[in-house]
Amino acid sequence: MRLNDVYKHKTKNKLIQIDSFATPMGKFPSREMIIVFSQFYKEGNKILATQSQYGYGSEEEIEKEYELFVPEYELHNYDSWSELYKKLEEEDESI
Repeated sequence: MRLNDVYKHKTKNKLIQIDSFATPMGKFPSREMIIVFSQFYKEGNKILATQSQYGYGSEEEIEKEYELFVPEYELHNYDSWSELYKKLEEEDESI
């Protein structure tokens, strides 16, 4: 799991992007880490992020519900979030 990786929900067409990693106060460095992410959703033709309501969880919690969709190092292949949602919809139709 890396910064800016994009994950998709395993059963819903929801996307999240990894924003940061955090450890509890006074416990740095620590293996107890939470991962903070932005949640994205599509409303009509608009792609919106819930940046005022970041989500967080452990790597295990996130990977229980989400799977890697586009790794950070491949994001340069997409010009916009619209392209990512198009890819998501195309994969959904092929199932």
